[in-house]
Amino acid sequence: MRIFARPPTFVTVTIGSKKIIFTASKSTKSTFFDILAYKEYPFEQQTISNLTIFLLSYVKKTFETFFTTHKLHHAYTLFSLVPPGIHERIIGLHSEKPQDHHMQQHGESRKKLILDYISLGYNQASEKTYYYVCGITREQLFQYQLLAMMLPLNCIAIIPQRFALLNASTHFFPESTAIGSITNHASLQNYLNYCLLSANFEKKISCAQSLEKKVLMEIFGLLLLGKKIYEQD
Repeated sequence: MRIFARPPTFVTVTIGSKKIIFTASKSTKSTFFDILAYKEYPFEQQTISNLTIFLLSYVKKTFETFFTTHKLHHAYTLFSLVPPGIHERIIGLHSEKPQDHHMQQHGESRKKLILDYISLGYNQASEKTYYYVCGITREQLFQYQLLAMMLPLNCIAIIPQRFALLNASTHFFPESTAIGSITNHASLQNYLNYCLLSANFEKKISCAQSLEKKVLMEIFGLLLLGKKIYEQD
């Protein structure tokens, strides 16, 4: 527990093949955030492809510009990685939790992946618990860890974009029966679309700029994770 501590500042960084998006936010209430700064840096050439960084100097410069401009060098920073480049699967299991060999059974045997997963709930029809399982190569993960160390950043999480979207969705609909019906990518996307249309993210995030709802949804999911990590520290 942090007594008399200042509200923490969080920076979310969405990294894809076309652009990098930065936000700086402060936590003001239990689940309410103020966005203090927002900036997009589009890529004019192949800077990042399939999450592999080709122009590290340019990527590093975007970070330095945003963090220096807004004096954010001690902020809690979270990376959101946008496909392609993430290996994603929906896997149904009767009892055990996802392991490396489950990803290999689905065609990834040649790659050594760092895996993580989120439970999507129990499906009564199939009597299985379904999981969203994702992975990236050690080389990809090391690039972003190295970038954080070079700058340096107080990086507390590197997650796939879909993790952030699911985190936001389950916050608004924690007891939704819809999540128990997810058994494949199509039903997962339908669930996320339902949450995107139904949830009022504008009441949770204050921002001077008008942002797309999906952008707010991702930012909110990242900020919830950041606040959880901060409070557990």
